[in-house]
Amino acid sequence: MAAILNGRFVYRGFEAWISVEGQPLSHFGVESNEQRGEATAWIPSEASKTFRVNYRKTFDDENGYWAKLRLDGHKADRRMHENRPGKGITEAKRMEYVEISPTNARFFMFNPIAFTDDDTYLDHPNAASIGEIRLVLLPANVRNGPPAPRHFNAPLSKQKERKVHEKDKRKVVHQIKLSETVEKPQIEPDVVHVEVVGQPVTFVFKYRPLGRCFKQTGSHLAPRRLPY
Repeated sequence: MAAILNGRFVYRGFEAWISVEGQPLSHFGVESNEQRGEATAWIPSEASKTFRVNYRKTFDDENGYWAKLRLDGHKADRRMHENRPGKGITEAKRMEYVEISPTNARFFMFNPIAFTDDDTYLDHPNAASIGEIRLVLLPANVRNGPPAPRHFNAPLSKQKERKVHEKDKRKVVHQIKLSETVEKPQIEPDVVHVEVVGQPVTFVFKYRPLGRCFKQTGSHLAPRRLPY
């Protein structure tokens, strides 16, 4: 059962939350599908604000985990977190940009959608794929093998701004774009050999302006459970 604990979305041994300017966003309409191992919540988005995808494993065992992120249906990032001395497997991790070179990146940002009255966009798949942040966490370990270079220019970085027919305004308002290029610190290389050792845990954040979150879910803010 998914729940909100101190502003974080908690499900099956993991926590995940979206933050803007260092503050976690509120959650609405929390649901979970136990068969798929998937938890869903609605979060408020604000145009031109950059955001960060945060996550954490809540317990320490012998396994690490593999994190994969999609934004508006596009691959955005992936990270392997090994469980070994000094790696802090239960520490909070984050994804907030697409790497376009070893020293440059573009940050995730909410952006208004461009609407059109061009009927070729009626029932276009654009409207269905926009408005979702999907984070998949898989218990996994690194197998013996050399590290690989980081993968630059994830598919998200090549995506142009998409148009949506004005009749679909009730479905989506914002989309995700990338900021201007900025310098970033170098991070560890990617890994080649990963062995998945458990079932995936998926967090889905559906983002809309605050008023639309209330309307979509027909509910108030998700209650914040206090620790015992």
